[in-house]
Amino acid sequence: MSHQVKKLTERISLLYGVPDECCIYLLEGSEGALLVDTGFGITDIYREAETVTDLPFWVVNTHGHGDHSGGDMYCDTVYMSAEAEADVLDAINLNKTKLSAETIAEMEKNLAGSAFRPSFITEGFTFDLGDVQVETIEIPGHTAGDLAFLDRQDRVLFSGDCCVKSMDILLVVPQALTLSAYLASMKKLQERRGEFDWLCTGHDQTLMPASFVDDVVSCCEKILSGEIPGEDFELPAVFGDTKARRAAYRDFSIAYRQNRLV
Repeated sequence: MSHQVKKLTERISLLYGVPDECCIYLLEGSEGALLVDTGFGITDIYREAETVTDLPFWVVNTHGHGDHSGGDMYCDTVYMSAEAEADVLDAINLNKTKLSAETIAEMEKNLAGSAFRPSFITEGFTFDLGDVQVETIEIPGHTAGDLAFLDRQDRVLFSGDCCVKSMDILLVVPQALTLSAYLASMKKLQERRGEFDWLCTGHDQTLMPASFVDDVVSCCEKILSGEIPGEDFELPAVFGDTKARRAAYRDFSIAYRQNRLV
């Protein structure tokens, strides 16, 4: 199953079409490109990206969950947060809840012959694409190793799963931090709202307005203040502890655990 390609802007292509997979983005500059996330790994995403651009490109992970990092096995080097490493190296196990046994077997065979190695980056690390500079921003919350990538030239933030409209933000995964820690990261993005107009999120297949970050911050603040009490929310069994809460504000919704607020 190969990906479909849609141009979101003159520089940004979206690779999509695999059910339940993240959005995969290819940002092109004048001298290089950046592949943001690698999906489940059902297909060789590196070779697919090579059909979209003739430029040399770097590969980055916003975080280590298997729907964002499973395709790392097809790449020589992937840039990520050190905190994401364990998730990335266990990406196939994370994917086993969604993929067929035949697909998993093929992925395991590919992983066994992979030369993939992680390269760890931190706050402020910049990718030079020629006329585009892309800055790394640490935003721990959904996972401890969450990263966002800021393209100031086109005023776009690649935000991973920290800001998504089409699904709940999941602070119920084992790697998630507290709601307060997540809120601190979202306030950090809010303080930098003057540098971007659009979001390329982890699961919305379109550009999202930067103002969505304001809804995220407001929702979290209202949960912590008690203004939004949330409602009981039953998680799938794969989460182990299936008890959670869910709250929504405008277009934003979040699943969280009541004992993991602060």
